[in-house]
Amino acid sequence: MNAYRKITYTVITFIFFLTPIEIALRILNHKYHFTQTKIIHTSIQNTDFPLFEYDPNTGWKNKPNAQGIFKIPDRESFVKINSFGFRGENLSPQKTHKKRIMFFGDSFTWGYGVSNSETFIEKLSSLFPKDSLELINCGVPGYGTDQEYLYFKKIGSLWKPDIVILLLFDYDIAVDNIRGNHENGYLKPYFDFDDHGSLILKNHPVKKFIPKDEKKVTPSVQLKYTYLPLTYQILSQRLRFLKYDILKTNKTLWNFSLKLKSKKDLHKGFFITREILKLFKAEADTLGATLIVVAGHEQSHLQKNPSINLIALKDFFQKNNILYIDPYESLYRENKKNPLYFQHDSHWNAHGHEIMAHILYQKLQL
Repeated sequence: MNAYRKITYTVITFIFFLTPIEIALRILNHKYHFTQTKIIHTSIQNTDFPLFEYDPNTGWKNKPNAQGIFKIPDRESFVKINSFGFRGENLSPQKTHKKRIMFFGDSFTWGYGVSNSETFIEKLSSLFPKDSLELINCGVPGYGTDQEYLYFKKIGSLWKPDIVILLLFDYDIAVDNIRGNHENGYLKPYFDFDDHGSLILKNHPVKKFIPKDEKKVTPSVQLKYTYLPLTYQILSQRLRFLKYDILKTNKTLWNFSLKLKSKKDLHKGFFITREILKLFKAEADTLGATLIVVAGHEQSHLQKNPSINLIALKDFFQKNNILYIDPYESLYRENKKNPLYFQHDSHWNAHGHEIMAHILYQKLQL
């Protein structure tokens, strides 16, 4: 009986201690108020001029000269696409004395949820001496590495970049690079292996997909939320950080934790992505450009071990003379100081873009 009383007293004391903390956090509207449980693609674009359109080469693309207010649950942002379909002001393909850098990637590169002036590409440009560089944002929301390669192959010879920077996420490897459609409804091209192990391009040219309401087909999200005790959310995240902080202080433990992720866990997309990256490198070499791959990390990967796919690619990059930048440690450290991601969305917020710009500025050494 005494044991039951001790347990009861312990539980009551625990509840009594945490309840006022929970009430205080809700009053203060703490950042952990919501927990994302599901992503629903829907229309949250406040403009009559859609930002995206059909493209037979990649499935969809930025719509030239489009502009409008782009809404996500966290905020609104202004988006402007130039006449060539790049996010930003108008440019000329004619080369000047400036070193030209083209950035390829998905919504993180494009600047999902931030205005043109807030993207890491614009921020990076401001860190270098004026008129020394020309940075071009070729990012398109929802693109996989396959589409980014096909896009680069189509426009590269016109723009003749000196450097090509490709942002690569685990999601590209595990999902986008092996499927022929996207959640937004659009069809897409993709690569696969034939019976002899050779890489082949499928679903290309892409058939036109006509949605019932074109305005509703935008790579945007509306989140469904569920409530969890804020004290639980805060403590659980801090414990995850503590777990990996402890592992990282001991090199042996850290290496062992990574080895637990066997190469058997490598996804089919990993092997397809390697071949696409070889094509990317060959195309860059043909143009006399330097290819640099930058690892992107979703917020979830900063709370656990890095992606096994990205870790396994390090040897590949070295063997194929592809420059590789992995900002995992810097992002991990900065995210603990001040969130780099939106509260209700998985993309970088304006602060995240600024931090990414500074990371690249230090790493590129141009």
